[in-house]
Amino acid sequence: MILSFIMTTQLNESDFKKTLKSIKNQTLKNYELIIVVDSLEEGDDLIGYKEVRKMVLENNNIKLIKNSLDQGKANCWNDALNISEGEYVKFINDGEVISDNFVEDVATLVETKNSPDMIEFTTSLKYKTKSYDSSLYVRNHKVYELKTEFEPFAYTSELIFNKIFRRAVIVDNSLKFRRNQRYDLLFVYKFLALAETYIYVADEIGSTFPVRPVDYSVFDTVNQWTHVFNYFREINNYKSIEEYVKYAYYKLLVHRWLWNLQWEGNKVLIKKGIDFVDIKFKKDKRIKFMKTNKVFLKGKDQKFQDMVENFESHIKIIGRVTK
Repeated sequence: MILSFIMTTQLNESDFKKTLKSIKNQTLKNYELIIVVDSLEEGDDLIGYKEVRKMVLENNNIKLIKNSLDQGKANCWNDALNISEGEYVKFINDGEVISDNFVEDVATLVETKNSPDMIEFTTSLKYKTKSYDSSLYVRNHKVYELKTEFEPFAYTSELIFNKIFRRAVIVDNSLKFRRNQRYDLLFVYKFLALAETYIYVADEIGSTFPVRPVDYSVFDTVNQWTHVFNYFREINNYKSIEEYVKYAYYKLLVHRWLWNLQWEGNKVLIKKGIDFVDIKFKKDKRIKFMKTNKVFLKGKDQKFQDMVENFESHIKIIGRVTK
């Protein structure tokens, strides 16, 4: 079996059916779908849950885990990993839509590229009339040797849903999500540190999903970085990887995270985010970063370059939303 889809859901009818349909329409059926219903006890009586149970009985490639209480994504993902059997694992977002040939294209890529440990692809995030593509600044279809080529550490996105993980790396290293907290970014960087090879695919593999207000603190994403940095120190790899992960951290902080706060529509939250970034990326750090960080000096992401070089103006533009 080439791929295990792991889906955590509370059975929002529209989102769940969209994702389920896109999986069931796959041209290649060499996959399994693990559905974790993370809902309250009364969920047993929901029409959606009855439909799920019916699907499990009728399809031998669908597995079901039902939580009587809300456990959160980390717990659900760990439970699903324990019963997954695919060569690769794809965590799929509730409401995410993939192309009909997604599994077939993954299988072809795995065969032609000698089974890379991590596959990253372009995801389109939709928010009302806005959209954001997770396109990266690594070479398309190049297999990176992660022990000597560190560019993926700098340019990978913060998303977990636009990545496919080789399950053997997870199993062999007992890699799990930290329970009861949001540590998806930490999982991604631990996997990169443990993996041998990485590939980014810009075109033929992709997905789309809607962005909604989060059900956790928006600061959880950026607060994970302390744990990412500490992990590389624990494995004695921080010095060789430092400039790459610092680039990734500041890019997320200044660019994607700060801009994404606007989608929440909370003026107080946006103001807190601006103050947070201003402290974490104060002037002396910015000057040193611009002068010495070798990834930044390559200038691949011009938009981020401009945000750093014109930081005060960038902050003012975002701050206008709060007035």
